[in-house]
Amino acid sequence: MSQYADCCSFTGAVLVSDHDKVIFKKGYGLANREWNIPNTPEVKFRLGSITKQFTSMLIMQQVAKGTIKLDGHLSDYLPYYRQDTGSKVTISQLLSHTSGIPSYTDDPKPDTRIHYSVDDFVKQFCSGDLQFEPGTKFYYDNSGFFLLAAILEHVTEKPTKRS
Repeated sequence: MSQYADCCSFTGAVLVSDHDKVIFKKGYGLANREWNIPNTPEVKFRLGSITKQFTSMLIMQQVAKGTIKLDGHLSDYLPYYRQDTGSKVTISQLLSHTSGIPSYTDDPKPDTRIHYSVDDFVKQFCSGDLQFEPGTKFYYDNSGFFLLAAILEHVTEKPTKRS
């Protein structure tokens, strides 16, 4: 891996295990080029949209337990969310990208170096006016899945892990 990092600009972390025993772990290159921060095995990488399938599964597990309803509304689970839009948007619409909530990634990106609590991030970046009436259009929406993760935190009373 060192040779590959030297010759080919590999950047990342490597962990090799034999069943339950870690036999090698090391970071290569920089985790953050702007701040010249090296990679280590402990660096938390942004996984992007791959987390949506896990969020969906966890929501459906809560649906099976009866703690979340697909036809329940956003404001049923996040009482601090603005009622005028939160009472229109269902869990099913959040899951299917048909909620009408603007995606926070469409606007100038928030400064990711600032740490926001989940509730503060929701209030600041996921509570805009609806782009369209919920259920009438499809629009890929990162805010919807951030909201689903916030709902999971409130319903289960367990924080999700974020970097």
